[in-house]
Amino acid sequence: MTRIYYRISDKPAPRGSDADVIACVEAFTGARRGRVILRPDGGKPRLRDDEGIFFSVSHTDYKGSSVWACAVSDAEVGFDVQAVVPDCDTYGIAKRFFTRREADFVAGGGDFFALWAAKESYVKYTGEGAGENFAVINAVENGAIVESIGDALLEQVKITAPFDCRAFLCHVERGCELVEL
Repeated sequence: MTRIYYRISDKPAPRGSDADVIACVEAFTGARRGRVILRPDGGKPRLRDDEGIFFSVSHTDYKGSSVWACAVSDAEVGFDVQAVVPDCDTYGIAKRFFTRREADFVAGGGDFFALWAAKESYVKYTGEGAGENFAVINAVENGAIVESIGDALLEQVKITAPFDCRAFLCHVERGCELVEL
């Protein structure tokens, strides 16, 4: 099961503290336990005591409003939320950071921000981050964003914010619960 805890603010998004993430984990598990977050060099943040709980954090803002979110699951998880920024050179960015098929998808009117969020959720899921492999991972087939990459499922999530945004969850089973903080 996956829950996405999120908050909407009329201020730019703070990154969120370890205490914010731990509060989400405690809400998910129903237990308070002196948890500590570890950040291995070049690796995905994890709880110190590997208790089978995983999390992924994302934030975005646009014109002074923001969304901060933390996905918590009992299986590996990746989550990303992106503000839709009008007049952004989406095709120029797509040519630089996406596969040729994905850049063509964007050039043909495909949703750049949804695609970015889908890819970002996947690299958070794997722990790779948006490095060199970001441009190699393909998330478009037959003119649409794929529903999975390997065993990882991609699921678009609707978060209602004061601005247009796209959010994707990458996990191993469909379905999630949204919890507003």
